[in-house]
Amino acid sequence: MPSRAPGRGCGETLLVAEDEPALRRILASTLTEHGYEVIVAPDGEEAVRAFAAWPGTVAMVILDVVMPRQGGVQTFKQMRALQPGLKVLFTTGYAPDRAQVRELVGLGDPAVLSKPFSPRELARRVREALDTAILLHP
Repeated sequence: MPSRAPGRGCGETLLVAEDEPALRRILASTLTEHGYEVIVAPDGEEAVRAFAAWPGTVAMVILDVVMPRQGGVQTFKQMRALQPGLKVLFTTGYAPDRAQVRELVGLGDPAVLSKPFSPRELARRVREALDTAILLHP
């Protein structure tokens, strides 16, 4: 099996929910350049609608923890109800507190990426999350 460059995708579909338009564009562009198909949403409510519109297609979601209308944690809970075993990477511009996110989600140890982050770090963390066995519990 040929090896791929670190952080490279294999055409997996990712759903990104980020309320900041410029950052949303950068995330989509970076992930597309790294070989992923990307669906974007400006908030959690739109993300759940997009997720439901593409059943079984999304390999992983990247969700901002704090967004207007509906934050990342509640969004992920709704998505996980539709697709158990869904992988997630939370992003946050607030002080990283994995315990707080873990407590809010009621899951194992969710991946959290603190803003600001580099495109390289984003690609590496996405690939790690996709390649890691699911440690989240329903």
